[in-house]
Amino acid sequence: MHGSGRTVIIDFNDSFTYNIFELLRTTGCRDISIQPISSLDVQQFEIPDRIILSPGPGLPDEYPEAFRLLDRLLNLSKPVPVLGICLGHQLICSYFGAGLYNLDSVVHGQPCLISKKADDSLFHGMPESFTVGLYHSWAVVKPLPQTLRITAESKNGIIMAAAHENLPVWGIQFHPESFISEYGEQLLTNFINL
Repeated sequence: MHGSGRTVIIDFNDSFTYNIFELLRTTGCRDISIQPISSLDVQQFEIPDRIILSPGPGLPDEYPEAFRLLDRLLNLSKPVPVLGICLGHQLICSYFGAGLYNLDSVVHGQPCLISKKADDSLFHGMPESFTVGLYHSWAVVKPLPQTLRITAESKNGIIMAAAHENLPVWGIQFHPESFISEYGEQLLTNFINL
């Protein structure tokens, strides 16, 4: 069923989290909850059908509980699908061993044309290139660890999306919930149907 199962958004204290929540609702997803990272207890956390790691301030290392959550979710006999957005993307890439670097200038609310670099079900039904909204000052270092692959890049070569080779894990540097981004609803629909 379209949007069936429980979706939890892990909120890294970001105002965009509620925009993600609302965009998820437009996809037909009904059972959605928001779990603030500040009150997350990994051992007591009830495993959902899928997780979204929200955008947020700071760097991945500032959120050790998120790394513990990924440990739990991805080591189950049936790993839970995870989508990381912006900080969530950086957190996923860091979890698998990638580095980060500080951009020369902060990108806030800027449109960016990105291109798909690999066939991936997250981008099903979307064109080879499309415009997204960026809000970040850090990016993931190339090359990625062997367990990850780049699935989209900006024209200047910044990693805009990555996927794990074997696990149901995706990260996107851009904000699908931004009014600037094309195909945001399609991308989230694809994720909840994976």
